[in-house]
Amino acid sequence: MPAAKTIAGVNMRLTAGGVRELHWHKEAEWALMLAGKARITAVDNDGDNFVADIEPGDLWYFPSGIPHSIQGLQPDGAEFVLAFPNGSFSEDSTFSITDMFAHMPKDALAKNFGTDQAAFDHIPKQDGSCSKRHCLRTRYVAPSSAPAEPVRFASS
Repeated sequence: MPAAKTIAGVNMRLTAGGVRELHWHKEAEWALMLAGKARITAVDNDGDNFVADIEPGDLWYFPSGIPHSIQGLQPDGAEFVLAFPNGSFSEDSTFSITDMFAHMPKDALAKNFGTDQAAFDHIPKQDGSCSKRHCLRTRYVAPSSAPAEPVRFASS
């Protein structure tokens, strides 16, 4: 939306099983689900988790700075429109879990997650061997298995 000064928008599609990794940005995020199904997750400032399966016509809102992820579900993945209340919003100002891990010592990550340091060998290095834009593009969507069944939650 090049003419917009106070809002930025993105039309995004995820294949079934495609994941927009855990990330956060200083702008809030609004979204309208257009087609398919997706699972959204978020972690609030108190450490509480939120998980919901969404369908066409559903909306979501993530406040500024809240870590969140999106996964396309079976059978066709998802298409949605994202809106940010800043006309100059850019993917370059988004922080991802991959970026965070790339800047942390592997021994600290291994200790935190109770695993071997080798588990973090696949994280792209932030050593100047690739441009930020290229690294973001290659990490933007990670393949995984799409859940066969939607998540069910008990009513509170």
